[in-house]
Amino acid sequence: MIEIHFIKANKGDSFLIKYKNASILIDGGTRGVYNTELKKKLKELTKIDLVVITHIDDDHIGGIINLFNDDRNNSKVKKVFFNSGSSLEKNIIEEREINIDEICEEKSFKQGETLEKKLLQLGIWKREEIILGTQKIEIEEIEIEVLSPLKKDLEVLSNNWDIERKKYINEIKNEELKSGKLITKYKDIDELINYSEDMNITAINKTSIVLLITIKGKKMLFTGDTSEENLKEALIKLGYSKENPIKLDLFKLPHHGSKNNMSKELIEMIDCKMYLVSTNGKSHGHPDKEILAKIIDFNKDKNIEIVFNYSVFDNIFSDKDKEKYRKFECKEKQIIQL
Repeated sequence: MIEIHFIKANKGDSFLIKYKNASILIDGGTRGVYNTELKKKLKELTKIDLVVITHIDDDHIGGIINLFNDDRNNSKVKKVFFNSGSSLEKNIIEEREINIDEICEEKSFKQGETLEKKLLQLGIWKREEIILGTQKIEIEEIEIEVLSPLKKDLEVLSNNWDIERKKYINEIKNEELKSGKLITKYKDIDELINYSEDMNITAINKTSIVLLITIKGKKMLFTGDTSEENLKEALIKLGYSKENPIKLDLFKLPHHGSKNNMSKELIEMIDCKMYLVSTNGKSHGHPDKEILAKIIDFNKDKNIEIVFNYSVFDNIFSDKDKEKYRKFECKEKQIIQL
């Protein structure tokens, strides 16, 4: 039995995958998530085969820092996937040097540097190892394929580090104003299925580590905050298309269900009956109803589950939505079994 622990990670992501004696942790939510959720789950484990930090945003990296600050975990962790600032400086950039001390005044950037130092001290992470699309590893009976990021996206982030830092600051300052949540959540599904997406996302999110995990034929896609463009490109490289969609048992919506990270074209390349939305709904208005509407409309002839780690779906769908689209079901779950 495969268990996916869908952690209550506040506005962020955190997933613990357990199969037989193997375990993988993908992200750790915000810092407080370690004490409220992760500590008790990890206490039961004798080892953590892989810890993945998809990118340096606070709502993904924060809980991981507290995990490693707890010395009881340090001997448990066997391997770490993490593309840090100094990794990019040493392995991606050839002519330009990132001033790590200067950029680390911001929270997520500073957390990235803090985690880096801790991992190097523990000897469970190699600064020279960049995690890129097409890499594959196997942990016991778990097959892990990295679909993203691509080297070109890491180069863009590296060469525009100062610009991206300023974007990040502005995003934090305006996080409650960035979504159309107050308007669109009162519109019906039919009014939103033709909504045009704005795919302008930060370079930091574009460099998220995306994992296709296969266990005994069950396929799960964990996407971090990656872009629609990167996911489409990765799936096309694997031979998938609208006519030949990838068959998944679980698909974690990128960026907490943001309308800026998915499109109708991408949805049509995915054949899945379980979509995960990780957020408490208290930041950016995630999830955006626009993208949920497109998923529901595309799957209107089959039964699908949209699974949340918080019951934020209570006020999203109208009676009209539920009457017309009867085959979708929203659920809150903390443990998913496949």
